[in-house]
Amino acid sequence: MSAAVIAAPRRVVVGIDDAGRSAFLSDDRDAAALPRANGTLMHELWRQDTPTGGVAPAVVGPVPETGFVVRTLTLPPHAAGTRPAADLHTSPASYVITVLEGELLVTVEAGESLLGAGETIVIPGSMHDIVNPTEHPTRIVFTMCARTTEA
Repeated sequence: MSAAVIAAPRRVVVGIDDAGRSAFLSDDRDAAALPRANGTLMHELWRQDTPTGGVAPAVVGPVPETGFVVRTLTLPPHAAGTRPAADLHTSPASYVITVLEGELLVTVEAGESLLGAGETIVIPGSMHDIVNPTEHPTRIVFTMCARTTEA
């Protein structure tokens, strides 16, 4: 699947206008994109590095040390009967992932779970891997929140 055929997601941002009213500040399809060699395409929709304020970023960046980031991810299809080997990894973030289209196979150290459209999984910094096990593209939206270590 070519990243060129995937439309950027629409992003509508609400904020406060000069008169102090809630207003639509932007409505666009120019989310920062990060295509990968394996056909995966990520769009960064929103980044909030602090509890107040946020931005529509120009580039896909790392997980903020505080705050959160919201992204979409399009995973390419796999040929019938094939599936990449699990690549278990962890990160300094908690993930909330919702499948928009297709199916998502989530692998953890103790098993697997297959999610369909409309289903959500929460991964709080645990070892995991996600793959599209089907012959059709899979689209997800996910929020990554920085995790803090309590003393």
